[in-house]
Amino acid sequence: EHGSLLIFDEVMTGLRVHRNSAQGLYGIRPDLTTLGKIVGGGMALSALAGPTKFMDHLAPLGGVYQAGTLSGNPMSIAAGIAMLELIDRENPYPRLEELGIKVAGYIESAAAKFQIPTRVERVGSMLSVFFRAKAVRNASDCRDVNEAHFKRFFSAMLEEGIMLPPSPFEACFLAIPHIEIEMEKAIHNVFEKIARN
Repeated sequence: EHGSLLIFDEVMTGLRVHRNSAQGLYGIRPDLTTLGKIVGGGMALSALAGPTKFMDHLAPLGGVYQAGTLSGNPMSIAAGIAMLELIDRENPYPRLEELGIKVAGYIESAAAKFQIPTRVERVGSMLSVFFRAKAVRNASDCRDVNEAHFKRFFSAMLEEGIMLPPSPFEACFLAIPHIEIEMEKAIHNVFEKIARN
């Protein structure tokens, strides 16, 4: 309507929530997409993708200069191709969705049992834990949390052998191997520790 470009930054959501990333999950086709190391199977690589009418503006065809030290790195490209082949072969997304639902449920159940106001915001295997009663809908909500509870949560999870991002403003990324961890028991123990302090 306004002639502006729609750019999806899929550095965090790329291939984590859907085979075609967030744009595939929500059925939106952006003009340009950026991807981070996920496109290299976790190795150093990034990508910018879009239709020819935009991409042809980049060097060497167009006047917008773009380059990178690891552009086209053969090892990263090989790792990315192997990862995409594995995703096509195994389709991990239903299992990741199930894992996300389970872990969010464990957290919400333990928080309710110990009467600790907690919200889990989740899409697929990505989730964030916010120590507050109300849903998180914007940056202001995100900052309005009990940071002391988060610090105790982070430390207690480490004691249970579960490493989280060290900030209440980052997302956790679940993976299939997490199914093997006794996550429900660990999370219960963590909220019990938070309630005691």
